[in-house]
Amino acid sequence: MIPKGRLVFINSEDQLLDKNVEASPEIKCTKLLSFLNDFKQDPVKVLIGRQHFSKNQKRFYSKALSAAGYSNFKFILLSEENITQKKNNKELSDAKVIFFVGDHTQSYEILKNSPILKIWQRRYMTENGFTIGGMSDGASCISQSMIIKNDYNYLNSNKEIKLCSGLGFLHNCIIDAKYIQETEYDQLAETVVKHQNLMAIGLGNDTAFIVENGQGICKGDGTIIVVRTSDVLYRSDEVNSNYEFYLKNLKGRVLINGCTVNLADNAEIVCEEDY
Repeated sequence: MIPKGRLVFINSEDQLLDKNVEASPEIKCTKLLSFLNDFKQDPVKVLIGRQHFSKNQKRFYSKALSAAGYSNFKFILLSEENITQKKNNKELSDAKVIFFVGDHTQSYEILKNSPILKIWQRRYMTENGFTIGGMSDGASCISQSMIIKNDYNYLNSNKEIKLCSGLGFLHNCIIDAKYIQETEYDQLAETVVKHQNLMAIGLGNDTAFIVENGQGICKGDGTIIVVRTSDVLYRSDEVNSNYEFYLKNLKGRVLINGCTVNLADNAEIVCEEDY
């Protein structure tokens, strides 16, 4: 069954961290955020993973969502107490858009056994226009398999990518929503080689990947890398981060704005008109 809802993954370095919000008169990710929903008055709930999320970041998202035209959004700090509180629970159940920001591991740990997650999963399968989205780290919890990176040495080419369970909205892909094109292709390719039932999708900066009706479409000024192993003709017996290994016919494809990929067969990529 093809879900009737939508998934929106966004990667944008246009997050101000601890910088002054007023220092950036133009927020580049505004256009990407506009893809969350066509009806800007619909309720949007922004769920905050608890770690490493500053007041400036909250002000940044408020400004960005307002600039994108949304008028009915609310921030909810993720905790077991907050998601079970009666008012929040009803608002989370009724929201048209759920948007994750902040720490993805915290989001998963709090939501993995919660009744609200089952409600969202049912709505995603059956309700047109219901959207689950996220920005950068926040987006990483959405898929069934969630990427965990060792960021202590962020530009180290030997940085390891691990997979763990995610919230389960996308079953056949792993999404790297903080993909760095210059340094991380090897790690993404190695990860998908170890898990050949999955397709790896890496979002470059200033891109959105929208999943709807069994297809994913690239939007934005950046590019998206798609890596799959279904055509691999040969590989060495052992794939290990500490040793070289050999693959024949490993394919990687680059999506630009308007390109779509068929998620059902991991193969067909076509181009549409620019946005």
